[in-house]
Amino acid sequence: INIGHFVLGQPDFLGARMGDDGDFGCSDGGQQEKCGTQQCSRDTRFHCSHRRNPLENCIERDGVDGAIVGDWRIKKTLLRWRTIVADAFTRIDLLRSFGPQLAKAKGGAAALGSVLQTDRSFRTRYLLQVPAGQIARGGDGEALSFLQHSLLHDDSPHVRAQAAMAAAGLPTMTPSLGRALHDPGPRVREAALEALGEASAAVGPKAERQVVVLLSKDPWTFVRAAAAGALATRPANPMTDEALVAPLGSDDSSIVRAAILDALGSRNSPGTIAAVRDKADQPKESIAVRKAALQALGSMCDVDSVDLLTKLAQRAAAAQLPYDRPLGEVALKALGEIHPADLQERIAPLLAPRVPTNLRRMARSVLRQPGSCPTSRTTP
Repeated sequence: INIGHFVLGQPDFLGARMGDDGDFGCSDGGQQEKCGTQQCSRDTRFHCSHRRNPLENCIERDGVDGAIVGDWRIKKTLLRWRTIVADAFTRIDLLRSFGPQLAKAKGGAAALGSVLQTDRSFRTRYLLQVPAGQIARGGDGEALSFLQHSLLHDDSPHVRAQAAMAAAGLPTMTPSLGRALHDPGPRVREAALEALGEASAAVGPKAERQVVVLLSKDPWTFVRAAAAGALATRPANPMTDEALVAPLGSDDSSIVRAAILDALGSRNSPGTIAAVRDKADQPKESIAVRKAALQALGSMCDVDSVDLLTKLAQRAAAAQLPYDRPLGEVALKALGEIHPADLQERIAPLLAPRVPTNLRRMARSVLRQPGSCPTSRTTP
């Protein structure tokens, strides 16, 4: 039961006229009902010219997230009609319901400002971070200032972390995100790292050095993993590559080591291939880390790893150890990316009738599809 259902039954709803005094006019065929008892159901036929807008009842009961079904026209209309969104809670929910469309919605900045003028509670500050980020993308300076202040100066680490996430992909917030890397809250540092990991973020050398410091020294596992992810989109350079490779042998967390290997695969640095290959071929390493290494070898188009990938892929056909099947499937996909000239011969054992059906299908798919590596490359 929601506003969307109500509107679907009222073709002239969006064309209805609201008077200067807030009256909501409908063509009612001479019938009227009290808005206070209006039911918000699919069957309802609303005939009312009461001063209180009937949609308020739907919003108050179901909330905007439950009341609106995603119709852009309905949301724009509700945002204009301030009598419908008179209370702060409803206006916050309405702003949040827009998503990325809020950047181009008229009235969004005014609605944001009106809420902040009357309510600066933790709930309001936290919930308005994402809407503020969307409005800031539309060029609103006040929304940008609110987001920056929340990220760098809010008393709550939860609000600061939410502000960092809302700032992802917003170029004007990149310097502030760099400063947030020094935040005492680990979740704030993690959120700032994830936001800086956006491919469009123009991270400066100073911020990148701090990311490297967090990767090697932060006491929190999730922060170190996020630091590796942030470096995945940065251009390859020897200094950062070395900083990424170093923790592969020293970090106790398999989550961090896997994140580093994912980053190395994305950066595609020739000088790091040997370290990735070594992790892929370590029997005592965790399955998750070895899978990340195998996937990275495929992304890096390492033709020198073809024999290793072939061996692991063929083991999946007659798995004897717990890790044979999962490693073999990833190795098979990596072989498909590299796509050596003798690929069919290498994976022929996987096409035998005794091989599990899904593995045979995977092998056939690898043969049919072209590789993603434009040229073969050997390690230097």
